[in-house]
Amino acid sequence: VTGAIQVFMYNVEATQHKEKMKSLIRRAFIDSVTGLYNKSYMQGKLEQFMEEYKKTGEGFGLVFINVLQMNRINLAYGESGGDKVLKELTAALVKVAEAEDILGRWHGANFLMIIGTDKKSVLFMYENRIKNAIADLTFSVAEKLVEVKVSVGGTLVRSYDSLYSVLSRAECSVIKEVEEDVEKAAPPVKVQAEEKPAEEAQEMKEPEE
Repeated sequence: VTGAIQVFMYNVEATQHKEKMKSLIRRAFIDSVTGLYNKSYMQGKLEQFMEEYKKTGEGFGLVFINVLQMNRINLAYGESGGDKVLKELTAALVKVAEAEDILGRWHGANFLMIIGTDKKSVLFMYENRIKNAIADLTFSVAEKLVEVKVSVGGTLVRSYDSLYSVLSRAECSVIKEVEEDVEKAAPPVKVQAEEKPAEEAQEMKEPEE
């Protein structure tokens, strides 16, 4: 009986240890708000993809998703309101992602998806699917409808890339899209010529021969 109790206690301790390790791993690699992989995990995966690309030439793509005006949402509805928006966005992104894709929260209001393709057409397809999926959503925070816009951009890894350069290019594609969107939304500025006094205008005339 004593031996059986000792074995039982050992099994209990082993199970508790496993659960504790799982919890530690989860906290280390899982984002607490969205339940997606966090930046630390995504960086590790990107390093693996880069190493594999250099060995085999098997390309991959990155899709970067930026939630616009997230600070405004946090200020208006608090951090809990912002978290609710991020969770609803996560649910939409998960539906777009394929089983082999890796989706994570990069930082703040930014998400990153690693896709196993070297084709621009596939990259563009993902970008459009994400935009359409989010455009169809209705966000409700504190019983109020909230308009949420995202900027989506992406890139494919290139032969001369480092981890830093491919990430920078993915982020820059989103920044460029935001700037273009702002330019489209901005009303045209009418520049009016400054009227000069009559005396000054007379002086500027060329003398007649």
